[in-house]
Amino acid sequence: MADNIQVVHLADNINAAFDKINENFELVATGAFGGGGDSSSTDYSDLEAGILANATAITGIGTSITNIGGNISIVSSQYTDLSATIDGLVLGGIDSGVLTSAIATANTQLVARIDATENSISVLSGDYTNLNVSLNQILSDGITLTPEQVTSAVGGALEALTTRINLDSDRLVIEGQKIVDLTAEVFTVDADGNTVNAISNATNLLQQSINIVNGRIYSADAIMKTELESKIGTDIATATSTLQTQINNLGGTTATWNLDLVAGTESNPHIAGIKFGNDGATADFALTADTFRIVNATNNEIQPFTVSGNDVYLSNATVTGGLNIGSNLSGAHMEITNDTTKIYDENGQLRVQLGNLAGL
Repeated sequence: MADNIQVVHLADNINAAFDKINENFELVATGAFGGGGDSSSTDYSDLEAGILANATAITGIGTSITNIGGNISIVSSQYTDLSATIDGLVLGGIDSGVLTSAIATANTQLVARIDATENSISVLSGDYTNLNVSLNQILSDGITLTPEQVTSAVGGALEALTTRINLDSDRLVIEGQKIVDLTAEVFTVDADGNTVNAISNATNLLQQSINIVNGRIYSADAIMKTELESKIGTDIATATSTLQTQINNLGGTTATWNLDLVAGTESNPHIAGIKFGNDGATADFALTADTFRIVNATNNEIQPFTVSGNDVYLSNATVTGGLNIGSNLSGAHMEITNDTTKIYDENGQLRVQLGNLAGL
């Protein structure tokens, strides 16, 4: 079942979204888009105090049509770019705290794009938002972080929503994707001069696609993946949930749900998880844990079934039908049916029979 599952790396999708945002803003900056826009910028300086500040806002719409060697690109875009910065600020009201620089940026863009060559065409519609904040070189005397010095703090939020159709000589791909990525990171220097960082990330991906090859439907896929990460120094805690459906042209159908939980240190992580899958013929459920128990919803003290290590505990059991209890070491076993109990030795020889004695 696992061979049919598509592996999705969220970092690759997030990096691709960042690349697309940067690419589009470069087109704006170089004047590749026609159209109009507005910009505003305000500066502030206090030379005696050594403070410099700036606020900038750029917004506009842009269009472009290019034809290079028969490769045609048609782009329509609406964009907003906001930024605020300050350098050299002394926070006199927070003891001896010093904030050397702070930056806040907000970028948004709506894009409609068509790229056509002799053998292919790509149609894209996208909505991108990228938010970032950062603080650098903060002396934390009196800011409840003593004795550590915070050298930098960074926060970011990315949201990218796209839908796309790609068509070439033998393949048609229809896909949609939504990415939300939230990040926070702090770098500190402790009393011994060691650099310690703390990270908190939350990422969510929704993605779907249909692939048609040579006029035949090749596959249909959908996935929802969430990744959470917390880290301080070498201590880590992560949680990853992946829900996926997939159908391919070979007749394979799969629906899976995987949950992976990791806690501990980078060099010695402890892993727990759930893997639940259905391939249309069999359904598998696997649980990775040190202890598994079923707890009564009304009274949590009632735990009728527990697995711990290599042991299974049943507080009460009612068996209908047959029960076969065997030893993996010797092969000896006991069979219990409605009216008979039989005990066999390691050679399969009947040694004890209770209840219905027919056949003896």
